[in-house]
Amino acid sequence: YLDLMNIFQIPHTASKKPQVFISVIDCSGSMGSYWLSVAKYFNEYVPKENAITITFDTMAKKVVDNTLSNNINTHGGGGTNITAAFELMDKEISEIDRKQMVTVLFISDGQDNNLATLEERLKKLKGNQGRTVTFICLGIQSQFPTFLSMYLREMYHNGLPSIPALYLVEYFSDGALFNKFETMKEHFTHKKQLSVKPPVSVFPWISPESQVYEGTWVLSSDEALIVDGKEHIIKTEHLDIEHILELFRGYIQELQMLSLSKKPNIKECAEKGVATMKKIIGYYKDKEGIDLMEWVEDAHLLKAKFYERVKKQKLRHNQFRLKAYVDNAESLTKGEGVKEMSEWEAAKKIGVGTITGTYAQKALGLKGYTVEMFEKSKQDFLAVFKATKLVPGSDQEQSYIINQNQKEVFMEDRFAEGLELIESHLDIIEIFPVVGLVMKLKRYAKSVADPWATEVQGISREGKTLDSIFLKQNAFKLAWKGKEEDAIDFANCVLPLFGPKDDDMIPFISHPLFHLQMTHLVSQTIDALHDQAFLALLANSLLYVFEQKPSEWRDLLMKRIQITALLAYGTNKEFNSYAASLLTNPEQAVLIEEMPKAGCSDLARPFIHLLLFHYTKKIEKAQAEKVIINMYMNFFRQLVGQNKYLENMKVEGETFIDKVKEEVIKDYPTFNTLGDLKRDVEEKMEGMGKDISFCPVLVNAGKLEKLDQKITLKTLNMLYEFFVGKTPSDEDYLFWLHSAIKFKGKKIEECENNMPEIKKFFFNAFKADLVKNSIANVIGDLREGFIKKFKEEHMYLMPISVTKLKELCDKNGLDVMKYAYVKELNLVKNTCMCPKCSFFLKPQERLMHHLSTWSERCPRAFHKTVKANLGIGAEAILEKVLKGELARDKPSSPFTLEAFSSTKEEAITYIKLLQDEYKKVLEEEAKYSEEIKAIETKINSPAGCFHDKKMKKKKKAEGGAANAGGRGGRRGRGGRGGRGGRRGRGSAPRRGGPQ
Repeated sequence: YLDLMNIFQIPHTASKKPQVFISVIDCSGSMGSYWLSVAKYFNEYVPKENAITITFDTMAKKVVDNTLSNNINTHGGGGTNITAAFELMDKEISEIDRKQMVTVLFISDGQDNNLATLEERLKKLKGNQGRTVTFICLGIQSQFPTFLSMYLREMYHNGLPSIPALYLVEYFSDGALFNKFETMKEHFTHKKQLSVKPPVSVFPWISPESQVYEGTWVLSSDEALIVDGKEHIIKTEHLDIEHILELFRGYIQELQMLSLSKKPNIKECAEKGVATMKKIIGYYKDKEGIDLMEWVEDAHLLKAKFYERVKKQKLRHNQFRLKAYVDNAESLTKGEGVKEMSEWEAAKKIGVGTITGTYAQKALGLKGYTVEMFEKSKQDFLAVFKATKLVPGSDQEQSYIINQNQKEVFMEDRFAEGLELIESHLDIIEIFPVVGLVMKLKRYAKSVADPWATEVQGISREGKTLDSIFLKQNAFKLAWKGKEEDAIDFANCVLPLFGPKDDDMIPFISHPLFHLQMTHLVSQTIDALHDQAFLALLANSLLYVFEQKPSEWRDLLMKRIQITALLAYGTNKEFNSYAASLLTNPEQAVLIEEMPKAGCSDLARPFIHLLLFHYTKKIEKAQAEKVIINMYMNFFRQLVGQNKYLENMKVEGETFIDKVKEEVIKDYPTFNTLGDLKRDVEEKMEGMGKDISFCPVLVNAGKLEKLDQKITLKTLNMLYEFFVGKTPSDEDYLFWLHSAIKFKGKKIEECENNMPEIKKFFFNAFKADLVKNSIANVIGDLREGFIKKFKEEHMYLMPISVTKLKELCDKNGLDVMKYAYVKELNLVKNTCMCPKCSFFLKPQERLMHHLSTWSERCPRAFHKTVKANLGIGAEAILEKVLKGELARDKPSSPFTLEAFSSTKEEAITYIKLLQDEYKKVLEEEAKYSEEIKAIETKINSPAGCFHDKKMKKKKKAEGGAANAGGRGGRRGRGGRGGRGGRRGRGSAPRRGGPQ
């Protein structure tokens, strides 16, 4: 191997040649969702002096100040015409001095809109025009036009071959884009070509070169090189995997570009590349004893000690890239180039070496907790580690996977050496094991920012201990089957618990580096350090265990959790400060507005401190009661803040509602409409509610104990009974809730406890809500009964002769002049004509409101059709009715009996009854024609009701029972006798109904 195994990077020089930086940026509509990040990093990284910035959608234009606006519409926002941008760029390049170098940055996320003419338009482009051009593409997600971009690269690029042709943002995020710009920036300045003696191999498939760009990785069989007149000693002892990766990346970059241009000897070039790569891998194995191509499995990491695990993890990260390079090269030896792939797969192949996965993109773009912050914390931990002596022996069980407990991990011979090798917190969370009990933790969306916003749903009762490495390898969802009472179907977290033998680990488990591990474990974030993450996990675990049934397991686990909390946080200044404030000023310490400032969004924090006070015997019963009462008030404040307290109150017993129903039923005869029923219910509920003793309002404790949240009223009641020895009364709840509403910020002893006034306050507050929440139920319960009674009273509406109407009026002392009699139908349209109805013969302006109680009656012109066809059979009349033959507004299709919830038998019966009654009316009209004529003349005189109605008709259409269509016609247009009702709601020819 010694003939070419010296790998060397041509050094960079300080002097730079003048250059022009040209940016070509897609500002079409599809870029809108990425634009803010693109503009931000473009403005931050790209040179502004001696620069040209071109944006394009369907048209291309220059950006005068080379600064992108945050509003994409300032630049474009339309379609995509890529060639327009490069035609403008060609014009700009033609005006650049040939001695100046040019860098082009092309940013896009999508294909040209007019593919039919694209090839023809591309042929018109002029390329580099004799200038030295570096051409770089930044592709955004899967629609990036890979082949078009590589065609442009081939046309314009004649600079350093190993400069990546494509940086691909595979999974877009602000951090991922930041990472790409951070990586690209080294290529934003041009590299110089330097003289090298003896010549070196840049690519295995071309002859050694004596002019090489600075920064290029090369191979040489010599031990010394003279670069630009200066000698450099090359020593193979310094061969490093990162150097090998850079060399391989350059090979693949060039080979892929050759495959795109369809060079005839691409297979031969690839074969030479693969042979050289394998020689280098073999040499590294001979020298270092490590096979770079043998994949490091998860199991290898679990079996290794910490130092060995660190090395293997570093190797594994590099192996992934290394294998990708070799695989790509071998594919090319088989003729499997990117030209045969989809645009997206080709983009990933060409951009190999510049693409990072989703998780790594996030890590490299971290800003909340940076790599620099990690390094500082690591060095501090190492100093503490070296100054601390651990004593063998621990109260913690070993992880059944790695066969170590936490202390044994720290006590490994080369632990500090391995930690020194770790470069970022992304690595440490993958290879440093946190050992603890198997558990199931529910994480919410806000858990990332707040570790207290988590909820423990189960802890192994078998005492099974696991480690975070194995959990992470199983994507934090490890199928689990423990005891039935475990309530764990899968494990997604571990609970580190320690005992008295572990007090020598206090400097480690209280250190920010350990809290960083716990932050990731609890909140699943690598971009933050929550120093209370471990405390939050302990508090929520204690909360879960506390609510379990009394058992030896419960008592032991509560003790272990409390010991661990004191070990990990006993020397923490903030922890002790909060504990002191909880005793001296519980109102402020528990106040919901203050808790977020301390990083806590619920009551789990004061909860764990209370139990720690009890464990260490630092609290009296009265002090504990005061703290818990403030926790109750905090609990109720949250209900008030969410406007949920009224819905969690109740009226004692059902007496109130039953009494209202009883009184309303008595009033049925007075109800003209369903609206009268509703108004009567509201009035009676309002009136009866004035007697507080008749309608006591209480906190619905049973409902609050079952809230779907971590801490419920049941939790607080258990805590109160634990410390005080009893459960609160109904009046206690009312007082605390009232104090939370009326005396915000006041101490509990400053809140007035006038129970009669408090009860009155809640009754008045709850009364309106009671009516609002109960009215629908009461109406629903009574409505069917009222409608049933109404139907019984309005089964059939029969015609009446004018003489019969006069007779009834005289008999009952009524004025016939007040009735609007419709001769054509022999019906009265301004009064109910059903004798059983309490509104019989009572004139009313809006009869339809009364009749709408039974909304489904007959089709349009029902009575009219029956009267006009007395000489034919009932079935024939029914057919005419269904067709709407005499209706003013004929239906577009015949009515169906099913549509009106009626049967043929019911309709026939009604029609026959009407036929008989109409015949009687006609006989009577013939017998008393002169008398009838006199009465009709009187009714239709200017003094009569019917005449008055006609005068008003122009202003307002009137309807009535005489309309055979009921509510089926258009508003204001009924049959001859009255108004049609609302559009589209016809009535059924069913048995019953005033038609």
